Amino acid sequence: MFRRFSDLLHAKNTETTRWVSTISATTIFSGTAASLTLIAGVLISRTLPVEDVGRYGLLLSLIQLLPLFGALGQPALMTRIYSLNPLGVFDWAIDIKNSFIIELPTLLLAILGSVLIYHLTSFQSLFVGSAILLTALIHDAVALLNAHRQYIWANLLLRIPGATTFFPAFLGLFIPLFANLDVILITIILAIFCMALLSLYLLGKYSSHGEKHIPLRTRLLGLGFMVLIATHFVPFQGLTVLGGILVPLDQLAALTAFSILLRPFNLLREVITQMMSVEMARNPKLNHQRIAFWLWSSAIILGGLAILLLPLITPYLYGNRYNTYIDLIFPLAISGALVMAEILPRSYLTARAEAHLLNLFVTAHLVTAILGVGIAILLGFHAGIIGIAWAGAIILIIRNLCGYGFYFYTMKTKKILPSPL
Repeated sequence: MFRRFSDLLHAKNTETTRWVSTISATTIFSGTAASLTLIAGVLISRTLPVEDVGRYGLLLSLIQLLPLFGALGQPALMTRIYSLNPLGVFDWAIDIKNSFIIELPTLLLAILGSVLIYHLTSFQSLFVGSAILLTALIHDAVALLNAHRQYIWANLLLRIPGATTFFPAFLGLFIPLFANLDVILITIILAIFCMALLSLYLLGKYSSHGEKHIPLRTRLLGLGFMVLIATHFVPFQGLTVLGGILVPLDQLAALTAFSILLRPFNLLREVITQMMSVEMARNPKLNHQRIAFWLWSSAIILGGLAILLLPLITPYLYGNRYNTYIDLIFPLAISGALVMAEILPRSYLTARAEAHLLNLFVTAHLVTAILGVGIAILLGFHAGIIGIAWAGAIILIIRNLCGYGFYFYTMKTKKILPSPL
């Protein structure tokens, strides 16, 4: 047993070296952008009025969550299909165009709903609408860049818009004009527009035009991925959006402020998941035990450090502004650790599981999300924002149990799709 543990801990084969190298490079670049975003979030939470901080957290959640829901699962579907086929088979330009046409009606409905439900101002409505449409286009491009193993660019395209908020947030410390929500929103939308153009340029550079394109009947399979992706964000952006209805903006501001400090969990999850969803499809010889060991070890260590250290440093970071809600750190840290733990089953099932099993996995996620929203509403009414945060942790506990149950069943029965290698 000890020898097996040592093999997991000290493995130095080619596969491990390549994984560590790729993850490290991607994490360094993405981590730099995420660090700027984190610092900007801290500065914004310190300098803007509390209600504006709550509004900022709500708008950010809308433009992060709604493009994923409105995309109808097309980005994840494209990643799966492109990864399960040799490169150069499909015409990426046609597939990107068809994806956006399919997504557009749902995206427009999502924009209209957000404007009406949250009573956005004209400027905020324009911001949300343009940001959602452009972000959906970026997600389509990122899906294909991932399939071509351009992991660094795929991550940076999604993170640079947030990182650019560092500049107005920093200048706001010295120039009151920049300590303004509208200035920050303008910075974000300009960055998103630039990233949309860059994403199309990168696809032209790294992708080749094949002769095939994804047929419409296959596109319908994206609905399952839509449910999977939308429900995945329920414990985080989803509960923030729900909190915008259930709790006052000062409580929502506290959730936003503490969630900012726990973004490293989401950074690691996104970097590793984007890689593993492709590698699981392309390489059937990956060592799952080693991957599980590192994921669970990282989740436990990082979660423990967050619970121990963040209550000590957040009063200094935020000038005692959110001390009333410091107990939010505990459920948020648990949620961060759990979302890392579920990377393995989620990546494997979305990449390799047969359609029937994948549909069952999606259904389990949907049922869990519906149950979780009910729990969040109940706890939100009785305990405010603390209850909503605990609902997120409960959702992730159930989701991990379901995910690993499906994962072990799939590994045992071998009901998987063939790899192109």
